[in-house]
Amino acid sequence: MKVALFIASEHYGGAEKAFVELVNAMAQHHDVAAIIIRGNKIGQMVSESVKVYTLKSNPTRYNPLLIFELYILLGWLDPDIIHTHAAKATELVYRVNMLLGKKHLATKHNDRKGRVFNKMQWVTTVSEKAASSIHLGKKGRVWTIYNGIEEEKILSGSLPEKFTVVAVGRLDKIKGFAELIRQVSSLSFPLVLKIIGEGQEYDSLRALIVELGAEGRIELLGFRNDVHQQIHDAHVVVVSSFSEGGPKVLIESLFYGRVFISTPVGAVPEVLPERFIVTQERLGAKLEDVYNNYQQYEAEFARIAAEKKPLFLMTKIIKQYDDLYHYLVEQV
Repeated sequence: MKVALFIASEHYGGAEKAFVELVNAMAQHHDVAAIIIRGNKIGQMVSESVKVYTLKSNPTRYNPLLIFELYILLGWLDPDIIHTHAAKATELVYRVNMLLGKKHLATKHNDRKGRVFNKMQWVTTVSEKAASSIHLGKKGRVWTIYNGIEEEKILSGSLPEKFTVVAVGRLDKIKGFAELIRQVSSLSFPLVLKIIGEGQEYDSLRALIVELGAEGRIELLGFRNDVHQQIHDAHVVVVSSFSEGGPKVLIESLFYGRVFISTPVGAVPEVLPERFIVTQERLGAKLEDVYNNYQQYEAEFARIAAEKKPLFLMTKIIKQYDDLYHYLVEQV
């Protein structure tokens, strides 16, 4: 089957990472084309078996040149199904597909607004919460398919002496990193917070760390290729977001982490019990509780991870998408 997968992101974060992993895994089963926009590092991360096509036009969703370029490319590729990820790519293909008439599946990666998804006939989401944000017509259908992961080997070793907290995500206000930094800076026990990711909030977060005098305990690591190792080498992974889809780091922590806590976003309440979920204003207090009762948290999270990991294996996720692709292609 010929499948064209398209994401129109200008940055690289959890959704983009999930896209790369899905494309790479899907290429083992189908003739896969990955469509991206100029300037995104996604093209450097896909496997050699994936055909990558980069749109050269200015990547604004109302640019007629970009829309025309996409129309020509999709017409030439002539895929059996087009699978778009996130709102921007979905909206662009929705427009050109009025003329092309291809089978179009869209994936929504969060529970925020995205009116274009309400116009679609077929949508997948990465959490039940995200699914509840979509309101389709009578002929529309929504499926929840979690993001997946291919388990990889990492170096095992002892934990660092200082209590280490890792947060992973695009440096964006919606990730809640500023509030996390404020609360961590006021904690009295010795710890280090490592924030992994790039984004437009880097300068403001850096200034906040300096303002709070927290340079010695809070680090902005930028983009890293060893995220799974960083997760494994931390005492706890924390998500401080106001809104999420998955999040991807939840799945990574189930496979590689020791303890994971999060605000009640995305699929987190669908996967974890209340003990590992915390409100935004209680992040610092929860980290202190984890510090004081670490062995209990570690043992309980290990039990949960052993139970939940099979849900997120990439082989299972690919099978779900593969079945769905075949079902959609057969629809008249």
